[in-house]
Amino acid sequence: MSFKNSLLNTLILFLMMSFVTISLQNNAYAVAQWSRKYKTSCTTCHTSFPRLNYYGERFMKNGFQDPDSDEPDGGTLRKIKKPNFDIGQIGDLLGLRINISPFIYKTNGLTVDGKKKDLYSIGKFGWIQFFTAGTITKNISFFDELEFEPTTLKHGWFILGLHNLLNSKLVNFQIGKISPTDWTSFSNRLRIFPEVTALADKVAPSAGATGALDNVAVSSGQFGTNYYGYYGPAVWTLGVGNAKNTDDVNQFKNFWGSLKWEVSKEDSAFAGTSVSFFAYKGTDTKATSTAQIKNTYVRYQPSFNLRWKDWDVITSYHIAREDNYTLAAVTAQPENFQGETIILSKIIRKKYQLGAQYDNITQEFKSAGVKEVEQERLAGHASWLVRDNLNFIASGLFDITDHTKKQHTVQFIVRSMF
Repeated sequence: MSFKNSLLNTLILFLMMSFVTISLQNNAYAVAQWSRKYKTSCTTCHTSFPRLNYYGERFMKNGFQDPDSDEPDGGTLRKIKKPNFDIGQIGDLLGLRINISPFIYKTNGLTVDGKKKDLYSIGKFGWIQFFTAGTITKNISFFDELEFEPTTLKHGWFILGLHNLLNSKLVNFQIGKISPTDWTSFSNRLRIFPEVTALADKVAPSAGATGALDNVAVSSGQFGTNYYGYYGPAVWTLGVGNAKNTDDVNQFKNFWGSLKWEVSKEDSAFAGTSVSFFAYKGTDTKATSTAQIKNTYVRYQPSFNLRWKDWDVITSYHIAREDNYTLAAVTAQPENFQGETIILSKIIRKKYQLGAQYDNITQEFKSAGVKEVEQERLAGHASWLVRDNLNFIASGLFDITDHTKKQHTVQFIVRSMF
């Protein structure tokens, strides 16, 4: 069966699934914990979950409290309140998310008798996420995500937030397993296309090394403390952390910071449009207990997000420098790489989303003095928000790198949150 015919068949399957569920299109509110607590739709904070709109970003910055209230409601709304005691309803704190792929098709996805074959998967279970989040009391929040995959269990994020300290938006902290890029124009976490991870800022340092102890991509979860503040159109951060390990495995810390300017007028058609610059410096090591070898690396990422009505245009450029990416014991092996991400998205009638994403990574090894394109990819996205908390997604990931063993993927995904 040709790739063209397979794509046609999968599109027909997606239309059949849509027809079967058309009866679900009555107006409905999502039932995630903040929808229950505030008795509002998920689209109050999200365009198409998990993507946040500008109000949702303000809600998150304010510690999961109404950003338009003079008195933050973290210790009052739907809570029993007594002296030195705030406790809310358990349903306001608990939520579930599921991810299931009814159909996946990959070219060159199997090796049979030494030859590449196409792969078809039916009914693939992605994950179930159990997350607890909310406010402990006024201006103290928490977020914890536990993810169950078919064969693994992992702790994605857990964050304690301290907000509006000194009664000011200038002083806020996150402590725990956090993403340093959360407050930039492109975080690569609460993605506009949830099934498509951008490539460049997910490349961990020391990628060519064995025995690396502390390598983590800059937008991935890592253990540390992040300070942030905001005033008018400006949002800024400073952070320090251990990198990927709960306990520090060496004597080095990683440091980062970002500055973002955004259109902060809620009633503007451009609300949430922003430009940001992010910088990160870290150290990875191996053989720390015997003859420590280290790799010092830096990351720079300017990003831009244009929001206009139901349109989104995002561009992000990633620059990386590593002084010993193989963690070589004798002669250090420097490496440079740069990558870019370009995203275009359109929401139609608040129920349908169409979009495309382009990613490219170019890597340079100074010892060889050559450049090579490591990966180049184009992704297409189409989704139907059946209800605010139920999303049907069709996507294609097309490898356009100049090599013969290209792997393309066409998949359908069902995402829901409860």
